Amino acid sequence: LPHPAQQIVLQEAIQTITERIRRLERLDNELSYHVKNWRYYPVVKAIQAMRGVRLLVAVGVIAELGD
Repeated sequence: LPHPAQQIVLQEAIQTITERIRRLERLDNELSYHVKNWRYYPVVKAIQAMRGVRLLVAVGVIAELGD
């Protein structure tokens, strides 16, 4: 980049994105671990059989229906 300040801003943005990705991975791993002990886990697995439905969406749908 032509100016050093631009490089600093770019590096900060990259670091922020990297940290957010790591956080999402940690939260996804925790969700995957804990959902297996949930009483609605079989329903979550069944919903994931639908095309395009991943764990987070399935858990969210069942949690909302349960409430």
